[in-house]
Amino acid sequence: MKSVALLLFFIFTAQGVFAEDKKDSLPWKPEVFADKIDKLPANYEGVDKKQLYRMFKEKVASVIKGEFETTSEFVKRTASKDALLAPINTSDLYAFKKNMIFSYNADAQAYTIGGKYDWSCRSAAAYGNDKDWFTCNKSAISQTEDTYVGSNAYGATFTVKRIRGNNVALAILKGTLPSDLYSKDQRSNEYYNYQDLLPVPLEKARTLKDNKLSVLFIGQVTDARLVKGSDEIASPTIDYPTDRYTTVEAIPFKLRKIIYYVYETGEILHQRAF
Repeated sequence: MKSVALLLFFIFTAQGVFAEDKKDSLPWKPEVFADKIDKLPANYEGVDKKQLYRMFKEKVASVIKGEFETTSEFVKRTASKDALLAPINTSDLYAFKKNMIFSYNADAQAYTIGGKYDWSCRSAAAYGNDKDWFTCNKSAISQTEDTYVGSNAYGATFTVKRIRGNNVALAILKGTLPSDLYSKDQRSNEYYNYQDLLPVPLEKARTLKDNKLSVLFIGQVTDARLVKGSDEIASPTIDYPTDRYTTVEAIPFKLRKIIYYVYETGEILHQRAF
């Protein structure tokens, strides 16, 4: 009896391990955001941007006409965006988290969100089909740093920090940015700043002073292509010894809703629909 019991124990244990392994091996797919929601999970991060970007880039890599593929064959093969992007779906909502500066004004009893130095959106590459887009709310996908010794024409040497990276952003068509939230930066026509006002009673704000407030940009993927953003380039100088080259690629996106919330608790402070 003991041997039978031990055998059954090992069988059930093995089945449990295999079931867990099978569950863990399920392919990743982006979390769909519920259209109507009153509270978020605590410490909510939205969709995993790195995972989504890598999946999206892999999917759209096939949207290229093959050497031995006729135009009609290519059009037929790429006709359904959802078939190309699955499990990403153009009808689903996805939430992208962005940390912004919340500054409380006790007299106005409201938070100012963003501001003139919040360069949320930048014109995409000024050529081809991408000139009609903004790249907004970028996030780092990869970044490497090292140093080297540089010199100038006068023989001065200095240690230069070299930065190479890749960012993902949301690509939003020009003309569709909410005009009451985004304004053109006074120093550059290339940038748009985000700024909003969030009314919160003083007593409520006092209870939030030790919390982190965050923003969710919620919307839909609209196309099976990557939009090329403007590369970020900085040449090193003695005053600023940094050699930076960062690329930006953006996922076409239609903004449907913005949510302001308390990160630690998931409490939603305000929602704006578009």
